[in-house]
Amino acid sequence: MSDILKLNEAIQRALALSEEAFVFDHSVIDAENNILKQMLGSAGGDRPPKDRMREAVLQFRETNELQNPAAARFVCFGAAERFATREPPLIEERDRFSRLLGLIDDYRPEPRGFRRCFRGLLHTYIAYDGEHRDTCVEGRENWRTLRDYLHDRKKDIVVQGTQPDWVECISEHSNLLTADPASRYAPDLLRGRNDAVEEIRSRLDVGDRYWLMRRLILAQIEHSTREADAPFARNVQNLLSLLDSHEGLEDEGLGLILNRYAAIRSPSLHAGLRDRSVRTWGNPWITGNRKKWARVSDAACALVTNWFKLHVIRTFFELMSDDRQTDQRRVRFWEQYHEQINDMYFALGSATRYSSNSAVKEMRREMGDRLLGLRNAGGSSNNAFIMMMGDVAAVEFGVIGHACFLYKRDSLPFELRGEVNGGTADDGLRSPDNLERLTHVDTRHGSWEEHFADALRRHGAARTVLLATDPPAHAPRTSANDSVLSRQSLRKFCDSNGIGWRDKSAVGGNISVNFPYNSGEFAERLKRWGFTFSERGFWWRKGWPS
Repeated sequence: MSDILKLNEAIQRALALSEEAFVFDHSVIDAENNILKQMLGSAGGDRPPKDRMREAVLQFRETNELQNPAAARFVCFGAAERFATREPPLIEERDRFSRLLGLIDDYRPEPRGFRRCFRGLLHTYIAYDGEHRDTCVEGRENWRTLRDYLHDRKKDIVVQGTQPDWVECISEHSNLLTADPASRYAPDLLRGRNDAVEEIRSRLDVGDRYWLMRRLILAQIEHSTREADAPFARNVQNLLSLLDSHEGLEDEGLGLILNRYAAIRSPSLHAGLRDRSVRTWGNPWITGNRKKWARVSDAACALVTNWFKLHVIRTFFELMSDDRQTDQRRVRFWEQYHEQINDMYFALGSATRYSSNSAVKEMRREMGDRLLGLRNAGGSSNNAFIMMMGDVAAVEFGVIGHACFLYKRDSLPFELRGEVNGGTADDGLRSPDNLERLTHVDTRHGSWEEHFADALRRHGAARTVLLATDPPAHAPRTSANDSVLSRQSLRKFCDSNGIGWRDKSAVGGNISVNFPYNSGEFAERLKRWGFTFSERGFWWRKGWPS
């Protein structure tokens, strides 16, 4: 090997050794650096023991002075604490709390000491509920003063070098120290992104019950109310869900949602919004609930009132009829008068009054003091529905075949309190002292709906809402396979045409169909199946074909 080659190899070996000499393992330093960051991250942020805070606050109350920096920090953290039942937290003492803030300002020339006090005051600001309706005036005012104090001095806690996590957090989210602390996060929260909020909760120790969490919920609702009609309407149920388990937000949050929904052009029925509103504020047409409903606009109240009237009408005829079958014609007829109806009462027989059915129990709760007892009505399963329309009152019964009675509203023969007589006595719901006795039976002169409408019109209760309530003009929806009567064919016939029916043949009773017409395609089909029309307004037959 030539001398030149030997020299080249020697140089390569030297270079290789020099590279190895400069290889350095950074993992050890990185690990130590992370530990140091964790130590600095919570510097001054841990809440002191409660007994230390109590001792420092007591001493401050006695001397009106802060003994040392440690005591100052303890008092700042303890200013929202109620250490004794009859003793208010320091933040609710107007002069003493102002004195505390003035003394803390003396620490501003020494940033690290001031920062530790600032962290305690920040905890007080987050922990004290300065917006709660039960908060005293002094507490509310001091809380707002504290918010401004922290906002104006937030730059004083940033010093050269590595910052604690909580300092970085409040510097990044200084909007928390303003009158609008939460709207910034609403768009992301509505999209399911909560990284920023979780960072705030972790670094600033924000608990579930703190006021900030409530403001975040309201911020999402407020943000949604500024959306166009269609996207807002689609999101209503989700917004209502935000209020679950937050009783303190119910009035304000529900009011925002309902007022916005009422502003939609031609708002459609929203059952969830109706039920939530009635559950929260009660029946909207009951005088005793008007103060609660004053939280929303007149338009919003009127909207729910009409929704609830329709709900009550349907509930009576679909849920509280004697056989729990739907009498669709009566439902559709009275729905037309929901705007004229300005008050309603249910008189309940004992079967409904003590029913454990969840839907019935809910309606009893919703009707409140518009519930009456009912006796002498021909059976415990019978119920009565009393509707007030201007100068006239209409009484309908749940049991099929009972007539409807009209009375003068200002001279009712019965009292709308306690238990009402459902019989034909002078003080009964079927009293002879009536304006009209109307039966649900069609005649050759027209349908019973036409007779009812004429009678109501004569007494000043003309309908203004016209719905599809006329007797069916189309042929019944059946197929060739349904020409023979069976349980399946009758069920299909009735279900497809919105007709109620019941079968009591198993206990020796009849099969009945709640169709009150005795002519037309529907009637002809029932006749072919061997049904007989009753003057009480339904069809029946004895048993099934063998």
